[in-house]
Amino acid sequence: KPEKSFINVNYQAFNDTKGDTEGILVFGYDVTLQVTARKQLELHGEMMNQLYMNAPAFMCILRGPGYVYELVNPEYQKLFGKRKLIGKKIIHALPELKKTGILELLDNVYKTGVPYVATEMLLNMSRDQGKAPETMYFNFSYQPLYDLNRAIDGILVFGYEVTKQVLAKKQGEDDLRLILESIPQITITASADGDFTFFNQYFLEYSGWTLEEAIAGKGWKDIIHPEDMKEVIKKGRYSLATAEDFYNEINLKRKSDGMYRCHIVRITAIKDNLGKVMSWAGSAADIHDQKLFAEELKKQIEERIKLEDQKNHFISMASHELKTPVTSIKGYAQFLQQKFKKEGNTLAEGYLIKMDRQINKITTLINDLLDATKVTTGQLQYNEKPFDFNELVTEIVEDMQQTSKSHMINLSLDTSQMIFADRNRVGQVMTNMLSNAIKYSPRADHIIVNTKNKNHTIKFCVQDFGIGMNKENQPKVFKQFFRVSGTVQDTFPGLGLGLFISSEIIKRYKGTFSVISVEGKGSTFCFTLPVQKDVKL
Repeated sequence: KPEKSFINVNYQAFNDTKGDTEGILVFGYDVTLQVTARKQLELHGEMMNQLYMNAPAFMCILRGPGYVYELVNPEYQKLFGKRKLIGKKIIHALPELKKTGILELLDNVYKTGVPYVATEMLLNMSRDQGKAPETMYFNFSYQPLYDLNRAIDGILVFGYEVTKQVLAKKQGEDDLRLILESIPQITITASADGDFTFFNQYFLEYSGWTLEEAIAGKGWKDIIHPEDMKEVIKKGRYSLATAEDFYNEINLKRKSDGMYRCHIVRITAIKDNLGKVMSWAGSAADIHDQKLFAEELKKQIEERIKLEDQKNHFISMASHELKTPVTSIKGYAQFLQQKFKKEGNTLAEGYLIKMDRQINKITTLINDLLDATKVTTGQLQYNEKPFDFNELVTEIVEDMQQTSKSHMINLSLDTSQMIFADRNRVGQVMTNMLSNAIKYSPRADHIIVNTKNKNHTIKFCVQDFGIGMNKENQPKVFKQFFRVSGTVQDTFPGLGLGLFISSEIIKRYKGTFSVISVEGKGSTFCFTLPVQKDVKL
């Protein structure tokens, strides 16, 4: 395949003995590589020139030991207005640099070949000829340039002005110090290396140090409790190494009375966008009094728990002890009732029937006390298995209807569902709700019971038309031993345990309990239980 080549050719004529041209000698050699390299070098030079001239940072090339401007890009020219720079020595173009040390830095790079990098260097420069010098900050570098013999013949200057950023940062630091000074607790700042740079007046008054003494940090062993010092050093070194927050409780000695007071100390790394630690800021809050209060409160809570345990133990023991004599009394009463009935002594029989009812009430109270204690201690026994919900509702309603002649129980049932729970315990909840509805609606003649299926749950509600209660008391009725107080309410017996026990049983099965009540018009108590899925009736 033909290729483009570059050749240098020399044609040389040669003559015979008579002096006539006999032929031509052709001599040549291929210079394709050299031509290509030269063109690439020219292209590379053009690209480098474009790079210099379009760079977003300022750039210039200084040639020779006199540092003559050879190239200046637009960003560099912007710094100095309309001054003519090309072809001038830097000291002639920018005479204000004489006493800034810049020339000495250039000399060092030119002589040693070691690049120089400056960060946030302060220079007083004039932005144009005839204008007053301004405070300016620069990040820049000096890179040596070499000729073909590897001798230094110039310096490349690259950088950008950071005046606005530096001034903004300084303003931010001043604002931060004002904030830290106004906080009513110890505040500090430190450099990225962990050297202290600021302590607020609060700390100086607490420690009795001067600001210079605090920043020097030589007296920490005198202010930090000896038992805390080892942990402080360990965590401090770890934080500096990992840039993680320092957080610890430290006892600091107060100058005014020599007392060590507990402080929560937190020091946080302030980082730039790249995650580099720029500085540290921290605070120490005096929690000594709060800690003493917390310790005292903890003791009181532990004592309260101990007393609660003792109370539960006493109730449990007393209830167990009462069950035996009450059972015996009930047996004797039933025996005597049957005996007087046979003898036809209706007066004595009636008294014994009333006595049996009171014994049943005592038995219910004893059972409630035992169940409440077991619920509180997590010892209430459950026998769980699937059961038909409507079947249980019907059974409980029929039993209650037989014992209650004053109220008609109106029953409305939705489609039945299978529930996985303790059937007897759920029945206990229903019985309690029905008993309460009858007891607290003495002037009414009926109550309403209904069930409703919705969103994989079944809802059971009992509505009465009795005394009701105000909104303030409604959330409290499920608390242990809570009873609504008032002239009317105080006439109804009870310990305030039934709804507490009921709500705890329903909670066990991830159900909910609720009440809607209007004082003087009645109440509706409801509970929900999740439906047992994939079980056919």
